[in-house]
Amino acid sequence: MDDVPEPNDDGTPNDSLNEVFTRLRNTILKIETCYSGEDVVLIPGDSNVLSVLAAATCGVELQQHARFTLPPGGFYDLAELVRATDENRFEGLVLPLPSEESIAAGRAAIREMGPRIFSDTSAGSWVLGPGVLR
Repeated sequence: MDDVPEPNDDGTPNDSLNEVFTRLRNTILKIETCYSGEDVVLIPGDSNVLSVLAAATCGVELQQHARFTLPPGGFYDLAELVRATDENRFEGLVLPLPSEESIAAGRAAIREMGPRIFSDTSAGSWVLGPGVLR
């Protein structure tokens, strides 16, 4: 709950689950105060915010929030999501299997990077350990 992910360069904050939940709870309190009784659409900058909100709303342990991950462009109607969860009708995100074309493109990109993948990327730094790459 308090573990912070490694910093990244994609613009996503590296906040712990507790930090995300705290910010989300504060935002919901402001929304309830300003827009009580109205329909509200939340558009966060990070999909974890919505999965944490969905898990908390449905009474699911926050560590299991990944079950509520949305595909790009996806959304939840929270009232329906809570009903589906309560009635055991909710099925978590199931991503489609990648196409042969996308698998081939990914493999080509990895081959093109070759050994640089372990020296030029954060993934390489993580795999090799801190202080190995300079």
